[in-house]
Amino acid sequence: MYCQQSLIKKIVRDSVMNHLRLNNLLSDKQFGFLKCRSANLQMIRVLDDWTKCLDQGALVDIVYLDFINVFYKVSRDYLIQKLLSLGIGDKILYWLLDFLNDRFQFVSYDCMSTSVKIGNGVPQGSVIGPASFVTFINDLPYAVSSKIYEFADDTKMFKGIVSDADRQCCNQTLNISSNGRVPTNLENLELSGNFINLEKSGKSQGI
Repeated sequence: MYCQQSLIKKIVRDSVMNHLRLNNLLSDKQFGFLKCRSANLQMIRVLDDWTKCLDQGALVDIVYLDFINVFYKVSRDYLIQKLLSLGIGDKILYWLLDFLNDRFQFVSYDCMSTSVKIGNGVPQGSVIGPASFVTFINDLPYAVSSKIYEFADDTKMFKGIVSDADRQCCNQTLNISSNGRVPTNLENLELSGNFINLEKSGKSQGI
């Protein structure tokens, strides 16, 4: 039974991801959980962009962002709405709804705690979880004015700075909403981050 369940999950995941890939619906800024993309490829693309900015005489302001407890904060309703808008078929959507809803968790250590119903999020460590998250956050690069590269939930956001207006634009991106939350329909995801000026530091953090 477990093998059958795992096989079904893989079929659903592959169906969703293949649809998004074949129809060019996936952001080209996401390099995590996707075939033919990697941390190394992301770093090559990022360093190329930074080098072009420096060659043009610009500074590069970089912010490293990390989503907090991301898998637990994915909005299921919005995830289903987004999949529907991306053209995912009804049968897969109904299966995902059934898979995500009415889930319970408990702690087992010597004894078992009372079960608690999980109201939001996707199961971490599951076959479906990473594909669901990638779909959920897919439009983040289009929601901000600065450039963004992502590896799963680890995000580099940067901008070439040649004037005060550029720096103000970068700051506005950081203040996309109160309490460090990301734009419309992603408001449940909280961010932590570090700021680096590439000219002053002379180096970047790896992934």
